Amino acid sequence: MPDAGERFWDILGASDDAAELPAVEWRRRLHRFCENWIFALIIAFGIRHFGVELFRIPSASMEPMLLGDPGFGKGDFVIVDKLTARFRTVQRWDVTVFQYPVPEIESPSGGRARPAISADGQRLDDPLLRPLLGGNFVKRVVVLPGEEFYVQGGDVFLRQDGTWTVARKPADLQEHLWQTVYQAGAQPGYRPWAADSAGAVELTGDRMELKPGGAAIRFTQPLRNLYLKDGAVAVRRAASGAAYVRVDGVGMTRPRFAWDGGEGSIWDLDRWELKRLTSADMDDPSRGTEINRLMQEWTGDLRVGGRVERLDGSLALELVAQNPGSAMHRRLVLTLQSDGWRLRGEGVAAGLSAQGSQPLVGTEIDLAIIDGEVVVRVGGSEVHRSAVAWCDPNLHRPAILWSGDGSGVFTGLRVQRDLHYTRKGLLDVAPQAADPDRVLSQLSEQVPAGEGRDNQFASLVRLPREVRAQLLRKPADELTRAEASAAYGSGPEHPARAPASGYLMLGDNSPLSLDGREWGFVPAENLRGRGWLVVFPPQRWKVIR
Repeated sequence: MPDAGERFWDILGASDDAAELPAVEWRRRLHRFCENWIFALIIAFGIRHFGVELFRIPSASMEPMLLGDPGFGKGDFVIVDKLTARFRTVQRWDVTVFQYPVPEIESPSGGRARPAISADGQRLDDPLLRPLLGGNFVKRVVVLPGEEFYVQGGDVFLRQDGTWTVARKPADLQEHLWQTVYQAGAQPGYRPWAADSAGAVELTGDRMELKPGGAAIRFTQPLRNLYLKDGAVAVRRAASGAAYVRVDGVGMTRPRFAWDGGEGSIWDLDRWELKRLTSADMDDPSRGTEINRLMQEWTGDLRVGGRVERLDGSLALELVAQNPGSAMHRRLVLTLQSDGWRLRGEGVAAGLSAQGSQPLVGTEIDLAIIDGEVVVRVGGSEVHRSAVAWCDPNLHRPAILWSGDGSGVFTGLRVQRDLHYTRKGLLDVAPQAADPDRVLSQLSEQVPAGEGRDNQFASLVRLPREVRAQLLRKPADELTRAEASAAYGSGPEHPARAPASGYLMLGDNSPLSLDGREWGFVPAENLRGRGWLVVFPPQRWKVIR
């Protein structure tokens, strides 16, 4: 008599004896069902491993390109292309999914994860009880293996042929990376333009009339590296210590809010402290209070333009970079007339000159300074591009103004900025990393043993030391105090070099991104594939650039 195991295979029709094959109809159906699903599962696992995989964006580090949120339907669901990545070399600026290179285990407190190494150096993972997570992250490839680089003023510089040059993005990619920080008419009544006594500016809907009157009309919204998702924000007066108050319906292009009989603007970080109130922030309450500290940097890569509805006489758009403490400056002046345009430079941009003859009324026109180049577009087509002296926006404050004796009417006038990589992590000093024993002693007195202490020690000491060990190619335990705490890759005097097989991955939402500045370089074997499509929510469908 067959045992239970033999009987099971008989039911599935796996017996070698034809007389024992199932004859009952339900057994034949069970056989076909199992056979079809086994093949389907094999094919599905093969496609997932070698072809494409669905991945949900859990955090805000790649916003606004990819929206991230732990709430279902709030974060983007993307398809990752693993197949072509096996035959295509990773390119700079690729949006790439990779396995997080820092060892982590599941957090018993309900958080996303916790370090797999305790503050006192003990490994906490166990292959059976507490396996390493190996979670997937998504960032943009910024530095390739073996490259020497530094990050300054929001831009990435590479040493090429013995000279430092800005890492420029292809024009078609750059078009997808511009972030609108002002849009005329987006918030009724919001008009951040101030005219000198002889001039005037009028805004009706998205229609703006500019009359400099021989003087200047200045853009008054601070050109900081601010990013906030549209929605609710908590605000309070800076340094007041008061409770935060919720304001709804604000965003990058709708910054004004009512306050105690007056009003404020989320761009004015000198007067207001901000805290975001999206569910993506709820797992880390300090994210809100970090906004004022991390988004104070000024951004100089800008584009200004709109549709010309009327031009009377001569009207000039100026992009200025001015050092408040010296006479050094850069001024780009785009003079507009009904029958053409003329571009000239002043200061460190002296000698720059270009012009074009074409009707401008009824046409889109814009002027950009991007990655050390000046670009003019008319009617959506590029009509001029040339190199121009690079200025650090944190030393040479950017400004936008209109001047001239004529007047003009524009619709949809907008100001946009590029990605801006904030100075933090390896780009900044890490004083606590110089003395691990002292920091551990302090944490032992202030923080109970466990996950909280391990997290703080990892961010203050262990990760900074490990990143610097990668840069200096020596064991972390052999670093001197100065080597463990210095800033690297923060300027031409202190460059950094990526490891031979390591990629530097940074988030587009640079101030609030946990990325390679904190935990170092991603080994080539950790790469999983390229982000290809956003497929959910339906209104967000797009090709990832």
